[in-house]
Amino acid sequence: MHGTPTAMDANIDKPPTTRRFDPRRHRRITGLFDLWLEPGARGGLVLPLKPERPVTARTIADLVRRSGEDANDVRILTADGARHTELFSEVAGLLAHDVLVTPDGAEIRHHDRQGVDGPLHAVPLDRATRRPRDWLVIQPPELATPLPGWFTVESGLVRPRRGVVGLPLRGGLVLATRADFVTRRATAHQLDSASGGLVTVAVTARAGGFLVGDYGGTQRVYNGGQLAALLGDLPLYGSDLRLWLTWPSDPDEQQSLGAQARELAETTGATVWTPPPGGSAELVDGRRDLRALDYAGQPAEWQAHRSRFAAGPAALRTTPDGLLLSASTRPTITVVIPP
Repeated sequence: MHGTPTAMDANIDKPPTTRRFDPRRHRRITGLFDLWLEPGARGGLVLPLKPERPVTARTIADLVRRSGEDANDVRILTADGARHTELFSEVAGLLAHDVLVTPDGAEIRHHDRQGVDGPLHAVPLDRATRRPRDWLVIQPPELATPLPGWFTVESGLVRPRRGVVGLPLRGGLVLATRADFVTRRATAHQLDSASGGLVTVAVTARAGGFLVGDYGGTQRVYNGGQLAALLGDLPLYGSDLRLWLTWPSDPDEQQSLGAQARELAETTGATVWTPPPGGSAELVDGRRDLRALDYAGQPAEWQAHRSRFAAGPAALRTTPDGLLLSASTRPTITVVIPP
């Protein structure tokens, strides 16, 4: 399926009217910290107002923190940003947020909006082809994945995403907020698909319910019925749904969360599996699977929350290691015969 070119699509392929990046006409994007850098006379990159000293990763990170925008991603407004990938990768690691840079061979121009006197979008323009190129997203090295970032990068533009913050999970979905987006994205990539049609949803427990964020930066607590509606596109009826979460320590919140898990089961028709109250689900090193832990951090039984109309025994069982497997899978016993 191919979209019809729009006026903006046509304009963006033309060289912008401004030959240099003009900070006075630059359009800011909510949730993105823009930093304007220039090549230094003695190498490296410098702040335009401090050209005598090349910036370091720590310099940039400190500047972002002092601005009060350290909860945002960072966009570096300079030509050939990819030539400094090592520097910006370190910045991403220090801030635990993505850093957007221009590709090698591209310079910063402003998107030509004919007849508009307001702020203009910054676009990486290829020096050779004179066509826009997409921004490159550098993720924190220890948390890097092939999964997408907080923003959409397309046709040289950076655009905010809309709707609920959801990341693809093998056999499920990760629900995140702005605060935990980067770490949720990293852990989601480490989980393999579960066998037997088991669906996994990663979500944060909060105030006796399920915390759901949106790309506008707001968040709210969903009850079981609301979460069921949000998960409507997943094949849940008659299946098994594993919740990747950590229980609250407060007894009242635990009781409320258990009730919401049961409501989720009633509404979806799925068997909802959670760690025991007070416990958590965590990734198993080397297994790319989840195990249930109790409040003391020891392997524990997964708890089944079932609809009143569920028939027959549960289809899954917990292993001694806290893993969730098909009830028909028999434990294996390894016999070692001494020589």
